Amino acid sequence: YKSQGRGLTHAIADLSSCGSIQSIYIMLSRVKSLEGLGILKWFPSNILEQRL
Repeated sequence: YKSQGRGLTHAIADLSSCGSIQSIYIMLSRVKSLEGLGILKWFPSNILEQRL
């Protein structure tokens, strides 16, 4: 919650714990660029194929 309302230059995300596409979007949208993003664990690609 500390990053709420802020853009981050660097972040490490654990997408395996996300239950929905909305939570993935919220997590990834905080990072200002892909260069500053690290994904911690493997996650099933079907999570990204869900409808909003």
